[in-house]
Amino acid sequence: MQKLLTKELQKKLPPLYSQDGKKAATVVYGHWFSCFNGWDFYATEYDEETGDMFGFVFGAVPEMGYFNLAELEEINRKYGLNYFERETHFTPKKVTEVPRIAEAFGYLWEK
Repeated sequence: MQKLLTKELQKKLPPLYSQDGKKAATVVYGHWFSCFNGWDFYATEYDEETGDMFGFVFGAVPEMGYFNLAELEEINRKYGLNYFERETHFTPKKVTEVPRIAEAFGYLWEK
């Protein structure tokens, strides 16, 4: 099964609350998705102690919030498949450069 958080990505992710107030300059560092339910998770920050991430979650409705990759990995183990996967070729970019985020949350950084 795919590892959802590599050591390399973990080192890049800034700590929780470190991008507060950056608006359009906020950087997205990772993308996880599910082909089974259509959910997407985009991480902007990470807490190494708890495993919590903050970012953009596209599920029933788009929202900004917390998610935990250990919980997603547990679902993968429970079902014995990659229910959730990491986009392996995702490169860090500003939120305005991720079309789905820009479309849903662009109002947050308008002047």
